[in-house]
Amino acid sequence: MSRLRTLSLALWAALLSISWTVSAAVPAHADDDETPKSWRITRYHVTATPNKENGSTEVIVDLDFDFSRDAGHGPFIVLPTRMRSPNPDQWRMLDTDIQDVTSSTGANTEQMVKSESGNLVLRIGRKGTKFTGVQNYKVTYTVHGILYPDHPESKMDEFNWNAVGNGWQVPMSNIKVTLNSPALPRKTACFYGSKFTNTCSAPAPARSMVWTLDHLGKEQGLQVVAGFPAGTFENADFRTTKRYHMGNMFPVNAPSVGGAALVGAASIGGVLAMSRRGRDRAWAGLAPGMVPLSGDAPTTTRRKTTTAVAFRPPKGARPGEIGTLIDEKADLKDVTATIVDLSVRGHLTMEQIDSKNQRLTLTGRAPDELAPYEKNLVEELFGSGTSITTKDLKSKSRGKALPKCQEELYERVSTPPLSWFRSNPNTTRTLAAVGGVMLTLLGIGLCIAFGFLGYGLIPLGVVAAGVLLAVLSGTFPARTPAGSAVLAEAEGFRLYLTTAEADQIRFEEGIDVFSRYLPYAIVFGVAERWSKIFEKLAAEGRYTPDTSWYVGNYGYGMGYGFASSFDSFTSSMESAIQASTAAANSSSSGGSGFSGGGGAGGGGGGGW
Repeated sequence: MSRLRTLSLALWAALLSISWTVSAAVPAHADDDETPKSWRITRYHVTATPNKENGSTEVIVDLDFDFSRDAGHGPFIVLPTRMRSPNPDQWRMLDTDIQDVTSSTGANTEQMVKSESGNLVLRIGRKGTKFTGVQNYKVTYTVHGILYPDHPESKMDEFNWNAVGNGWQVPMSNIKVTLNSPALPRKTACFYGSKFTNTCSAPAPARSMVWTLDHLGKEQGLQVVAGFPAGTFENADFRTTKRYHMGNMFPVNAPSVGGAALVGAASIGGVLAMSRRGRDRAWAGLAPGMVPLSGDAPTTTRRKTTTAVAFRPPKGARPGEIGTLIDEKADLKDVTATIVDLSVRGHLTMEQIDSKNQRLTLTGRAPDELAPYEKNLVEELFGSGTSITTKDLKSKSRGKALPKCQEELYERVSTPPLSWFRSNPNTTRTLAAVGGVMLTLLGIGLCIAFGFLGYGLIPLGVVAAGVLLAVLSGTFPARTPAGSAVLAEAEGFRLYLTTAEADQIRFEEGIDVFSRYLPYAIVFGVAERWSKIFEKLAAEGRYTPDTSWYVGNYGYGMGYGFASSFDSFTSSMESAIQASTAAANSSSSGGSGFSGGGGAGGGGGGGW
């Protein structure tokens, strides 16, 4: 294997390793400002006994509420009566019946029960009567709907229960959940936390099982799961009711359809007219790539023309800038090409320490000046040092280097001295997309308002226009005449790198064209082809590459081409960044309990 090809593969391996380390439902209750901080539950013992014949569950909650010196009337408990089901047109109902409330300490146990937003709210105590210190309350109720027979994921009858809901407004300690089951379960699980994502110790399968926790903070819950053989519980199917939403609220009739067509035509026509403003401009009367002597030359809409081959990149345009200009996006490969370009130009050296570790080192020897985004990228990566390794790149501060460089590339191509776009293309896209979302929401609001009059379909055209605006948001960035001229040169250079054969390479005195044009090949997606051409030239003794910017152990074993591997690297890094920034989604009750979340019941409570 030639040194040139091994260099390409080793370089990819180094950047791959570096990239990984750099990159590497019950409604919640708001904090009750009137709840004294001294209040807490010092003991919360709950016992659940499922009924094998009718699928209902008897629940006994035995709790000690400590009012401390801040007197209170009593506790309140919130129990959900409906949850989302796998069918979006149905609510999964939890039929709950409060049977009894007692107190071993003599506290007042008068009850007020009311339904509120899909919950059953039980308030215990009497207005005008308050207690201090620790008071005991025992609440007994039955609920039908906790059991999920023959769950489609686990294939078991699941008792998946939020025994302590995540809506409690007071902390609690000494938590114990007992499940008395009529049959032996096959599997158990335990989760806790604000979203039930933390695992806890679950008992071994038995007819009577106990889950315990020492402490739960405010708005933290405990979920217990037990899986029984399918068919264990008779008549355990939960009740469902119709869930009304936009898709099934409004009837289709002639006035609605006609009105929707008129509103849609006007709204969509307006969006299409706006999108025309996003077209690129070009110098009128000049060949693509040419610029006028005067900046006041007339302009016109840029049209696609035949691309003429260019043997050099546009003068003064660096790889990351060209990559952003071509597709109007500062991709991760554009940032990667910038790092490689900095090495080729002599600002950095890349060293392969071993198969898994690499080092980047500042040289301080390069004669050319760094662009602002390049300077900031170096500062983000190196800080006050001159050398970093793969281990160093694991810090969170350095992990911001890549996305920050992307942001600055957008600014670079849309402001002087380049000014290739009328405005920041990313901002333009974002504003158009946000406008589309807002217009869509406005249309939905109008649909709801008109729905009360029986004409909910009429404003659907506004919704369609909003969706279209969001879809077309990518067409709103527009290049200036100067940007169109550079784009024509860049397309010609891409054509050269894409089609030139070994005998057609134009060498330039004092320039190692392989290394110099490699970053551009990266942004054009032809790095593998570019490497193969020079591998052939090197094998024939017609070319010796200058790879002084890279120091490595040239070993064997990499079986992938440079370009395809580099594409894989870019995709992996993008996925890692997206995964690290993605917000956790709330679980619905349709998921299996053995992966956490999705439990039935729950709710919360506090004191009053």
